[in-house]
Amino acid sequence: MGGLVILDLDDTLLRTAAATRAARRLVADRVFPGAADRVLPIWRRVTLLYPDQQFDDLLSVVAALLGTRLPPDLDLRELAAGYQAAALARITARPRVVAAARRLRDVGGHDLAIVSNGDDAVQRTKIERCGLGDLAPAERVVICDGVRIPRKPHPQAVHAVLTGAPAVLVGDRTTDVLCARRAGIPVVRLRARTADLERGAGLRAIARPDALCSAAELYEVTRELLEERG
Repeated sequence: MGGLVILDLDDTLLRTAAATRAARRLVADRVFPGAADRVLPIWRRVTLLYPDQQFDDLLSVVAALLGTRLPPDLDLRELAAGYQAAALARITARPRVVAAARRLRDVGGHDLAIVSNGDDAVQRTKIERCGLGDLAPAERVVICDGVRIPRKPHPQAVHAVLTGAPAVLVGDRTTDVLCARRAGIPVVRLRARTADLERGAGLRAIARPDALCSAAELYEVTRELLEERG
């Protein structure tokens, strides 16, 4: 019987980190002219409290830590839209990860699912723009927006796609590792340069995956874990 491979989206199937950094810099340059190099490290730390999608709270805290206030005429809705547009324009698929996923599905006979934190419309736009619309069936693409569905590491979204077959979660962050642990399934963590963007990055040392691998190793590592579970 085939298993189920549950894939994270950002910095797992997609290259998102560089796009996020670029979009943050654009916002920082506009809101805090000439201070982006000071702003960005503070922004990264404030994401432990608020994700990038919560612009009002996040930027207000950043401003407070800089000893200033946000400009009174700042249009946060327009700013957020500009941030999303800048990030989306720079996001691309990770070819080796996508190829491994397709091989697990087409050669290995395993089902695929995508479980991702983020805004539902934005995440689905990324999937379509990067040519991943056929990777997993619609009923197994779950976006954890924090309102309708709790964000990872809450396991609700993973529980929703489990089929009773052996399952493995593949992701790049501590939230993925903790989500898999809470759902009771093994987890593969991809090596990725995203530590500077990760909320709660200090948990990395104690939240250990079942396997840590490169994109080139993903197919074999995931296949072996599924065979062990089967």
